[in-house]
Amino acid sequence: MKKCFKIITTLCLFTCFVWGAFTACSNSVDSDSPKKEEPAKEPAEELPPEPVEFTITFNANDGSENPATATQKFTEGTAQALKTISELGFSRDGYNFAGWATKADATQADFADGTSYSAKSNATLYALWSQIPMYSVTVTPSTYGEVTASPATAAEGTEITLTAYAYVEYDFKEYTVTDENSNLITVTNGKFIMPACNVTVETIFDYAPIYLTVDELKEFDSIVKELHHEATFIITGEMADTDFTTIRDSLISYYSYEINLDLSGVTGLKAIPDYAFLDPDKNYTGCRCIKSVILPDTITTIGEYAFGESGLTSISIPSSVKTIKRAAFYRCWGLTNVVVPDSVETLGESVFYWCSNLETVVLSNSITTIPSRLVDYCNKLKSVNIPESVTTIGSYVFSGKISEIHIPSSVNSINEYAFNNCSISSFSVSVDNQKYSSDNNILFDKNKTTLIKAYGDVTGKYEVPSTVEIIKDGALSGKGITSLVIPSSVRSIGYGAFGGCKGLTDVQISEGVKSIEHNAFYACTSLESVTLPSSLLTMGDQMFWECHNLKEITVSASNPNYSSIDGILFDKKNKTILCYPATKTDTSYTIPSFVKQIDGQAFCGCKYLTKMIIPEGITNIEYEAFRDCTGLTTVELPATLKRIWHSTFRGCSALSSVTFKDTNNWYISYSSYSYTSEQEIKEKWTLADVSDPNSIATFIVQNPTYWFAKVDN
Repeated sequence: MKKCFKIITTLCLFTCFVWGAFTACSNSVDSDSPKKEEPAKEPAEELPPEPVEFTITFNANDGSENPATATQKFTEGTAQALKTISELGFSRDGYNFAGWATKADATQADFADGTSYSAKSNATLYALWSQIPMYSVTVTPSTYGEVTASPATAAEGTEITLTAYAYVEYDFKEYTVTDENSNLITVTNGKFIMPACNVTVETIFDYAPIYLTVDELKEFDSIVKELHHEATFIITGEMADTDFTTIRDSLISYYSYEINLDLSGVTGLKAIPDYAFLDPDKNYTGCRCIKSVILPDTITTIGEYAFGESGLTSISIPSSVKTIKRAAFYRCWGLTNVVVPDSVETLGESVFYWCSNLETVVLSNSITTIPSRLVDYCNKLKSVNIPESVTTIGSYVFSGKISEIHIPSSVNSINEYAFNNCSISSFSVSVDNQKYSSDNNILFDKNKTTLIKAYGDVTGKYEVPSTVEIIKDGALSGKGITSLVIPSSVRSIGYGAFGGCKGLTDVQISEGVKSIEHNAFYACTSLESVTLPSSLLTMGDQMFWECHNLKEITVSASNPNYSSIDGILFDKKNKTILCYPATKTDTSYTIPSFVKQIDGQAFCGCKYLTKMIIPEGITNIEYEAFRDCTGLTTVELPATLKRIWHSTFRGCSALSSVTFKDTNNWYISYSSYSYTSEQEIKEKWTLADVSDPNSIATFIVQNPTYWFAKVDN
C-alpha cells in the first residue's frame, strides 16, 4: 500500500513540473511578439427580474365548488378581472351569490363578481351568499273540487302550476290568484309567475250543465222543481213555439236559482217567438230567473216582448238576426251593455224600454229608423251611437246622461221630442246634413230660421240668432241661461220654451214677437220682471207659473190685447186678471170691480197674500187660481159667481173661512172636467151645503180637486 502511494505522489509532482515549464515558455514567446490593441468592452446589460406570480384561491364557503376552477393566477402589479361565479361553477341551493370577501365569516362583500383585481400576495377569497326569499301559495279549499299548486313554496319569478279536479255535477271555471295587497295575478293555462310575496288561490267551479233534447222538455218542469242550485240547460233538437211556452210556464214563477239557457244547438229555428219568456196573460210577467240565453245562429227575428221582464244580464245577438220587434227586451233590468249587430235592419219601438241599468248601446249600421222610446227610461245610459244609415229619429228615443250625440248627414227627420228624456253634454250635426244644423249644442233647421231644441249645455247669456223666426216647444227648457235676448225676427215662442231656467234673471222680448204659448217661462224662479211688447197678440195660460220671485209684469201701452196695472197682468179689456206676480209683498188685494173672470193660476204661489177681496161681478174662477197661496186665511165669494174650477184652493193650508154670499143651489163634482148644461149638472153632480164658511173651507182644503157650479132654478 505504501509503495503505491509513493508512485502516485511522484506522478503528480512530475505533472506539475511539466505544466509549469510549458506555461513559462508560452509567456516568453508572447512577450517577444508585438501586442495587438483590443477594443474596449461594453458593460453587460442587467436582465429584469423574473415576474412574481400570486395565486388567488376561491373558496365556495358552504357552496358547491369545482376544484378545476378554484384558483386564478395573478401577476404582481397587473390588474385583471376575477373569474365570475359562473366560470368557477360555484352555487348554493336557496341562495344568491353576493360577492367575494377576504374572510369566511364576513357579512359584506369586498369584491363584486367579475370585478378588476390587483394581487399583491397569495390570497383566498370567500364566496358570500344571501338567502333567496321564499313565498308560499295558499290554496283556498273548495267544496266543489280539489286544487293543488306546484311548487307550493317558491322564489320570485318561479312558474307555478295549478291543477283543478271538479267533483261530480261540477265543472272547473277559472282561477283567481291575488297577492297580499289583493292585486290580481295573471293566470294563463293554469300557470302564473310567483311575485315577491305570498299569494292566495281561489278556484271557481260551475255547476255542470244539464243536457236535454227537445223531446225531453216534457220533463223540464219536474227537473226545475228538483234543482238545489243554479243551472245551465243545453237544449238540442228542432224547437217549436210550443217548446218555448213549456219553458216559460215552468220558469215564470220560479225564483229559487238562476237559470241559463243554451239554445245554440237547436236546429231549424228561424225566430224567437213573441212573448217567448213573458206571459201577457199574467200581467206581463217575465222569467226573472233567466240570466243568460245563447241564441242559435239560424234566427232572423226576435219577437215582441220575447225576453220582456227576464233577468238577463247579457245578450249576444247573432249576426243572422235582421229584425228585432217591439219591446223585445222590455224591462230587462240586468242588462248593462248591448251590441246590435250590423245584420239588423229593423228595430221596433221600445226594444230596450226601461232597461234601467243599461249603460252602453251600439246600434246597427244597417237601420234607417231609430223608433220611438227605443232606449227610454234607461236612466243610466251613457253612450249610444246614431249610425250613418239613419234617416229618421222618433220620439223619446233615449234617456240617461249621454256624453255625446252626433247627427249624421243622412238624418232628415227628427221628432221634436226625440231627446227630451235625456241629458246630453255635447250635441252636434254634420255640416253635410241638408235638413238640420247646430250651434252651441242647439239644434236648428238648416237655415237657422227655427230654433228646435238645445240638447247640450247652454249657460250664461244667450242671444237667439237674428235669423230665427220660430222658437219651438221646450227649446231651451231647463238650461243654465241667466240672461235671454229674443230678437225682432222671432214671431212665435212655443210651449214651455224657457220653462225651468231657474237661473234666468233677465229677459228682453223684442218687438215682433206675436205669440207666446203657455208655460213659456214656467218655474223661472229667479225671474223678477218682464216686459211684453206691443206686437204680442196671443199668450197662453200659466206663462209665469211658479216664477216665485216675479215682482212685476209690464206691457207696452200700445199692445192691443194685454195691459198691466200696478205690475199685474190683465187682458186689454180688463175683463180677466191673468197673472198676479208671486212676490208682490202686499198682504191684501182687492180685485178691481171691472174684472169678470180670474184666470187659471192667476194668483198661484202668492205667499204674502193673507186676504183676498173678490168683488161682485166676477162669474168664473178657473183651475188653481189661488194654488199654494199658503198665507191666505179668508175668502169672500160674490153672489155673481157661477163656477169654481178644480184645485182652485189647492195648497192653501192656512185657509179657515170661505164665505159664499149666495149659498143657494151649489153643486159639486169630483171628476167632471166639463159640463154641457145646467140640467146635466143637476142630474149628475151633488147638491152641496156651502152655508158654513168654516166647514166649507175645511172641505175645500181637504178635497181640492172638487168642482163647484151654481145652477139657477
